[in-house]
Amino acid sequence: DMTRAVERLLAAVRNREKILLYGDYDVDGTASIVVLKKAIELAGGEATYHVPHRLRDGYGMRPEVIDRAASEGIRLIVSVDTGIRAEDVVARAEALGVDVIVTDHHLPEAELPRALAILNPNRRDCSYPEKNLCGAGVAFKLVQGLFSRLRWPPGRVQRLSESFLKLVAIATIADVVPLTGENRIIVRHGLEGLRNVRNPGLRALLEVAGFTAGACPSAGQIAFRVAPRMNAAGRMAS
Repeated sequence: DMTRAVERLLAAVRNREKILLYGDYDVDGTASIVVLKKAIELAGGEATYHVPHRLRDGYGMRPEVIDRAASEGIRLIVSVDTGIRAEDVVARAEALGVDVIVTDHHLPEAELPRALAILNPNRRDCSYPEKNLCGAGVAFKLVQGLFSRLRWPPGRVQRLSESFLKLVAIATIADVVPLTGENRIIVRHGLEGLRNVRNPGLRALLEVAGFTAGACPSAGQIAFRVAPRMNAAGRMAS
């Protein structure tokens, strides 16, 4: 469904539709939101987001969030790291005239949600070879699909894609997916990119975790010194 997802995202950007990104409260879910939100904004679009409260909301998409989004005029929701089992919630969105693009990596049920598009390498009819992508990895694939349709110089597309790999690598490590195949490539380049971080928030996070500028953290150091700090926000509050 990549072509369908990209076409709908491009239409939303061109028509100045506000897009809601529906995520999760762990490192993978929050990194997915950051990656996709920034990519949409670079493409000229506008995106807001919803991260569930771990204790109050729990995991997964909830119908009251869909109702609120529809009442606010949102007509496109993109789920990240969630949604593959949200059949009832996606049906609710459809009834309200809201399109849903599901991006997820979790195993689906026998029946897929009736979403406009579903990007998940683990759906039975998906031939994409890397089945172990995390949620941010799947979101990154959507970003690559979006960028491929924009009339940007190849050099700019490459620079931006490489910059996103820093967060995708952190999410890949934090979600404890196998660091083989494409995941290994993502992490290899993402960790190297962490030598030079311009984003103030990520730079501050690395500094408080004990990394100086120019240092290339290992996967183990990310897993035990960076990922827990990112997870802590959702465990302590919101």
